[in-house]
Amino acid sequence: MEILEQLRICGFTEAGRIAMAGDYPAPTIDKACCWSGGVYAWVAHWEGAAEILYVGKAGRTLRQRCREHQAGFNGTAGSRAGLRNGAYLAEALRTGARISIWGRASAHIELFGQSVSLCSTEEEALIARFTPALNRSAKPKVRLERPPMRCD
Repeated sequence: MEILEQLRICGFTEAGRIAMAGDYPAPTIDKACCWSGGVYAWVAHWEGAAEILYVGKAGRTLRQRCREHQAGFNGTAGSRAGLRNGAYLAEALRTGARISIWGRASAHIELFGQSVSLCSTEEEALIARFTPALNRSAKPKVRLERPPMRCD
């Protein structure tokens, strides 16, 4: 099944894009995306094919998380991973890829009388399911033998 269809089945919608702004990739989030506490994916589109490059979680808003990534891409955050990811994205964009950002609000459960977001757990499960190129060094804690198609 196509990657974008799998994301849709799991409740994701396209929330923005990553494009070059000067020397660095710059994420842009659509105004309509206003959820807080969720997961997101960077998806590269090449000549009709799509590949998930990265899966992450946004504890606050996706827009805020993308600002943090931007600081990593241009080196102001002091993050080697951010610089590496920025270089990877810049090369993909220079070679003709279009990169979209997909996101979804995470589910919540009640635990010890408190509402708790499942964004960390969802992130781990999505990394295990899709093994994105830019997450592979993270080695998720969750490993699925044969990932089911259901995304409840």
